[in-house]
Amino acid sequence: MIISHSNKFIYFKAQKVAGTSTQRFFEQFCDKNNDIIGWRGKEINRPKDVIWFNHKCPSKIKETLNDQNVWDNYFKFGNIRNPWDRVVSSYFYKKDTRHNIPHDISFEDFIKQKKQGKLKSLYEWFCIDELQVDYKSNMYFIRFENLQEDISKICDILNLKPKEKLKHENKSNRNTDYKTYYNKETKQIVEEIYQDDIRFFNYTY
Repeated sequence: MIISHSNKFIYFKAQKVAGTSTQRFFEQFCDKNNDIIGWRGKEINRPKDVIWFNHKCPSKIKETLNDQNVWDNYFKFGNIRNPWDRVVSSYFYKKDTRHNIPHDISFEDFIKQKKQGKLKSLYEWFCIDELQVDYKSNMYFIRFENLQEDISKICDILNLKPKEKLKHENKSNRNTDYKTYYNKETKQIVEEIYQDDIRFFNYTY
């Protein structure tokens, strides 16, 4: 997450949506003395005195910020992603890093055992029900599928002139279409879990 007072924007960093790549890109525009860049690291290692951190959700950012003028007038943006693709990315990330799942677990078991459970829907993470009115202006969702194009649009809106290019970090270890990992049953399971994302962000399989 970033709160940039120097450029009047707030960046919300969700999980498995190229958030690290996007945050690092926009950090080049930050004034390290006045802007806020969220602490990065595993949640279990976060120091108790750190109030601004990696995946802090928008409602908590608004609460901690406690400045309605900044919240209302700064341009807000964050990344979204096709939920079926996002779940595949989460599977490979957790499997490759042995993140609370067996290294040899199959994708089908990963879905059926709901091992993706901690991956919140983006609709829930962005607190759409709670903040929907706040999002009606000065808010933009960067689609993972159009990452470079949408980031360029943000730069144009904010009149930012990048000196560094976007680098894709923490990329999962796969290079095939997400659809190849699904069967009819697992496709349906993900559809049910992330139905709000599919509806609100207009995603299809």
